[in-house]
Amino acid sequence: MEKVFKKAHEMTRKFVEKYGVDYQVQFGLCLSYLLEKEKEEEGMKELKGTPKQIAWAEEIRRGQMESFNRYKERWIEKRKEEGNQEELDYIEELTKKIENLDQAADWIEIHQRGVALHRLLVPKRRVFEMKFLEGILR
Repeated sequence: MEKVFKKAHEMTRKFVEKYGVDYQVQFGLCLSYLLEKEKEEEGMKELKGTPKQIAWAEEIRRGQMESFNRYKERWIEKRKEEGNQEELDYIEELTKKIENLDQAADWIEIHQRGVALHRLLVPKRRVFEMKFLEGILR
C-alpha cells in the first residue's frame, strides 16, 4: 500500500506542475485510479518461479496487461456494435487464458519473443502472434 501512496504523490506532483491543479483533489483522483488498477491486478494469479524471475515477470505482466486491457475495452465496444458474439466470446476466453498464466518464465518468454498480447485481439495480427505463443496459452 505504501508503494501506491508514493506513486499517487508522484503522479499528483506531475499534474500539479504541468496543469496547476489542486493537489488534494488530484491526489484523490490518482489514488483512486491506482487502487482500482491494483484491484484489477489482484485478479491475476500469483506468479511462480525464482524471486528474480517473479520480479521481472511482474513488471512484464503489468505492462502487457495495461496495454491489453486498454485495447480490450475498445475491441469489446467495437464487437458489441457489430453484434459479433463470436469475437466477444474469443476475447473473454483469451482474457481467461492470459489471467491464468502463472509461470514467471512464460511471461519472460513472451517478452523475449517480442509478443504484444494486445495484438491477439486483432484478427489480422492474431495468427502471427499465436505462432509464438503455442504451448504458453493453453
